[in-house]
Amino acid sequence: DARGDALYFSRAPIPWPRDAALDPAGPWPAGLVAWKHVGVYGYRGDALQRWAAAPRHPLEITESLEQLRALACGDPLRMLPWGVDSLGVDTAEDLARLRRLAGDKIN
Repeated sequence: DARGDALYFSRAPIPWPRDAALDPAGPWPAGLVAWKHVGVYGYRGDALQRWAAAPRHPLEITESLEQLRALACGDPLRMLPWGVDSLGVDTAEDLARLRRLAGDKIN
């Protein structure tokens, strides 16, 4: 939003232009900015306790993203721009790709 707080998190690209669903190779709206999420979190203890006590929200279950529980509880999550690209490591295949790219720089 205008303050820098997250509106939503998804594993899919958002926003998704309606016409792209009809023609994925078609033009995307001018000025559409896509951001990649790199999760580095710092939470207060009371917020963690509140979220742990709250039931899982249907959006959290659907997306498998715990940040959606915080948003469902009405708590803001501030987003900060970071000008460095990154690689996601969520699977064994992702780790293998990272190891190939990094060579002997990581174990």
